[in-house]
Amino acid sequence: MGHKGLITVLKILAYGWMFYIPQIVALSVLGKLAGYSGLLAIFIAASVGYTLRALLMMAISVGLMSIIFWKKPSIEFFKYFLPLSCWGILSLLLRFANLIVPQILQVRILIEQISLVMAWFVSYYRLGTLFRTDKNTTMWPIVGALLIGILVFLLLPPPI
Repeated sequence: MGHKGLITVLKILAYGWMFYIPQIVALSVLGKLAGYSGLLAIFIAASVGYTLRALLMMAISVGLMSIIFWKKPSIEFFKYFLPLSCWGILSLLLRFANLIVPQILQVRILIEQISLVMAWFVSYYRLGTLFRTDKNTTMWPIVGALLIGILVFLLLPPPI
């Protein structure tokens, strides 16, 4: 694997890790009860577990799209999940703001859930546009991607 391939793989791992960063931090705080070594152990274990879960979610989505629309899967398809990674960072920032101002709990939850659905929709819409062959008439790949997004949403529920 060349230099560019390694960077692409690291980006994909970062996308998965960033998507679940709010849950990783929340579990790590619980690990703090066992001291700093417990915090580090829980952080590493949660990072590995949640990153693998995100990779599974992305692989199922790309794999199903590749099977249905007969397009050879590529590692570049995973970059279309960037909006979900941005959602993870936004969610983490909102949770830190909630620690500072506890009164915004209901607003934070509402913003998190709306932005999650929007990021999910945008990610799968972008994935569907990648599989379109005729840019003017064919909407089936986009519809298929959104349906696969709903299926993956139900099978591997996102962090809420």
